[in-house]
Amino acid sequence: MAYQRGSLKKLRRKEGEIWVLRYRVTNSDGRRVENVMPIGLVREFPKAKDARREADRLGLSVRINDIPLPGRLRFDFLAEHYLKADFGADSVRPKSDSTTSHVEHTVRAYLVPRFGKEIAEDIKPLDIALAEVAPREQRSCLDDGLKDARRHEPHLQGRHPA
Repeated sequence: MAYQRGSLKKLRRKEGEIWVLRYRVTNSDGRRVENVMPIGLVREFPKAKDARREADRLGLSVRINDIPLPGRLRFDFLAEHYLKADFGADSVRPKSDSTTSHVEHTVRAYLVPRFGKEIAEDIKPLDIALAEVAPREQRSCLDDGLKDARRHEPHLQGRHPA
């Protein structure tokens, strides 16, 4: 998918008019559909230029271009998403430096080389158990990452390969 900037639009809401960033994604059956992300109230950002600046500050253009291609997710994409969401600078619950470095090392040095190109939902528990690089702590990291994926990726609900 090509890089997209998105377009701005005003929508009426209960709290007043808001700016939204419109962009397109490909859904699971291959059709392109419009999605929107809220930016802020029009009274806070009166001009489109101000709303665009706020969208850039919030990193929305990065987010709309970070959406995976349609279909099933590969493990390497899922692993990086997990590391960014749970161990990145803006994670909801900050982790200690030692925990962060240990998990990043485990995921990048062992799990991604072994399972990286595979489709995440096709990875079976037996594959993980039989992997030479999967001691208990690595299985735990993989399990946490796949649970995280189910929270953030609606089409993975009900599927847990590990």
